[in-house]
Amino acid sequence: MGPLQRTNSLLAIANPSVQDYNDLKKLISELNREYYVESKSVINDQLYDALFKQLIAWEEQLPLKEEQLADSPSQKLTENLTTSFQKVRHDHPMLSLSNAFDEYDLKRFTEETGEQQTDYVVEPKFDGVSIAVHYANDIFVQAVTRGNGETGEDVTNNVKTLRNLPLHLPLSRFGISRAEFRGEIYIRKAEFTQLNKSRLKEGLDPFQNSRNTASGSLRLKDAQTVRSRPLEVVFFQCVHCDNQDPAKKLDKDHSKQMEILSSIGLPTTHPYIKTSNSVESLQEVVDNWKNKREQFPIEIDGLVIKVNNTSLHTLIGSTGHHPKWATAFKFTAASVESVLEAVDFQVGRTGVLTPVAKIQPAPLHGVIVRNISLHNQDFIDRLNLHIGDTVLVVRAGDVIPYIKDSWSASKGRGRRVEFPEDCPACNSPIIREEESAAWLCPNAHCKAKKLEQLQYFVSKAALDIDGFGREIMKLFYEKGFVNSRVDIFCLHARREELIVLEGLGPKSIDKLIAAIESSRKQSLWRQIVSLGIPLVGPQTAKAIIKHLKLRTLEELSFLTLDRLVEIHDVGEKVSQSIIDFSSDLNSSQELKELSACFDNKNASNPESVSSELLASKRVVVTGSFNFASRNEIKEFIEIHGGIVSGSVSKNTSVVFVGEKAGSKADKARDLGVPMLGPQELLAWVQDNTIPPMLKNADSE
Repeated sequence: MGPLQRTNSLLAIANPSVQDYNDLKKLISELNREYYVESKSVINDQLYDALFKQLIAWEEQLPLKEEQLADSPSQKLTENLTTSFQKVRHDHPMLSLSNAFDEYDLKRFTEETGEQQTDYVVEPKFDGVSIAVHYANDIFVQAVTRGNGETGEDVTNNVKTLRNLPLHLPLSRFGISRAEFRGEIYIRKAEFTQLNKSRLKEGLDPFQNSRNTASGSLRLKDAQTVRSRPLEVVFFQCVHCDNQDPAKKLDKDHSKQMEILSSIGLPTTHPYIKTSNSVESLQEVVDNWKNKREQFPIEIDGLVIKVNNTSLHTLIGSTGHHPKWATAFKFTAASVESVLEAVDFQVGRTGVLTPVAKIQPAPLHGVIVRNISLHNQDFIDRLNLHIGDTVLVVRAGDVIPYIKDSWSASKGRGRRVEFPEDCPACNSPIIREEESAAWLCPNAHCKAKKLEQLQYFVSKAALDIDGFGREIMKLFYEKGFVNSRVDIFCLHARREELIVLEGLGPKSIDKLIAAIESSRKQSLWRQIVSLGIPLVGPQTAKAIIKHLKLRTLEELSFLTLDRLVEIHDVGEKVSQSIIDFSSDLNSSQELKELSACFDNKNASNPESVSSELLASKRVVVTGSFNFASRNEIKEFIEIHGGIVSGSVSKNTSVVFVGEKAGSKADKARDLGVPMLGPQELLAWVQDNTIPPMLKNADSE
């Protein structure tokens, strides 16, 4: 399933499981990477906000452990960067913002920050790319992208070409020798339209949107090309000022800071700032901006509301994801009317049927909408949908379309939309499981379901076979080269038949065969996930392997319900799903054949415990280490039987403290929790022995 389908599916879940939560975490992390690192708008901000809000709600609703929350996007930002530009670590993390959507959210924000009887400022949220700019001795010296929030990319030469960025800023008037400002690089609406007109005249494809264009421009290696783009910058925060003269400090109020900085030549949000001191006045400002959004010359996707007094920011504090003293009010989606012409039913890998509405093509916020997911029967029933109905289509977050309402424009309505009695792919009678809104095809041999299972088997989420895309799998399946998962590992024997297929050739086929061979060494947890067992994701797979000491896929056939339910992270519903899959005669035989396809002796299995050095010890990792990444250190902890935790408490056994450690190190110090520094940790890792401080440490 693509990101849009996964998004629709997850947002439609009313009663989530832990596996649903894990899937949501994974999706948001992938979207973070696409947006912040690769500059790709897979889904729009508003739908992303809906996913993030769902994540927070599920974290409050589900009985999750600390280690399950540790890798949540609510706790940290996405990792990994492109390598085209030099990496630079931010002196102060570039955090995201929490979101508000209505008056209730605004009230909650003011209640959480209002103990100080403070005023607020409201400024437009520019739809561009974030940037951190540094000045030293009145001279512009560096510009760094947001990156993953902790480390960005040095784009100084490109940013230097921005037409409204001052290369000299007289900060010394205020006794400031060094300063860092945060802002947004954007392209005005009219300029973007003109840019695309010029590209069309030159026979080039037009750019998709101004935000992606701005982001992509910063990564161009030719600064002269960047100079030709109509990029501008606006600054919205003074992050740090190294003030050498206490008598010349900037004003403590954010609004005054922006005014002063604007007066000496820095482009800031000052012209657009409005102040407020109550929910009612905040709502008035919001309503005013809603009315003039379309006329505003720059794309904005909301408003940013901040506590005006910057001296209160530290007191109010921040989370690992966002500052508590600011929030982003997001605008609601645009809408358009259309006509429902038909509904198709698509079969997924688990057999679930997803209804997809076919509407008369409707232009909505720059995109022509033709297909819309209807999620499930309950969603259709709520809308009382009939063929021929007029439907109100909303693009959630300006990207994902959904039908918000429907009505008939004539006296006689068309056929009511209902699920078919039989699977549209194999004609088997479909069933609806108890306490589920989904209809599914139970036929294990359904061709549509089988193809989806095979496509999932080789996907990034599973075996991650490079180059084995959906279209190639569909081609191989239709031509009869692949009918089962095992067939994939036999494709090398059919090389001569494959290289003559249209669109392929010796080079691409050899590369694919090499990728398949490499996948034989994939870790056991990926092998289990690749089976597509309902409710079984990476965390469940790792828990099963660790607690039951599994070594091959075939061993799944010998598991019992009693053994599975004993595992703390695996519930009865998930256990039953595993048993249902492995007890099927066809699945049992396939597990045996698949086990022979994998090289488990040489496979990378970080979930396997190689020693008991940290058996049952609860370990927290904070800061950075120059000899290993944090993920590698966490993997090391798990290999030696430890439990990686995301927060420090009295039950924490030890905290691994790297450079630029944050509040976790302070809390460990206050609680008297043992701590290991980089050199101590490195020595211990190399010696493979447990430090004396941990030998008697308490563990849960």
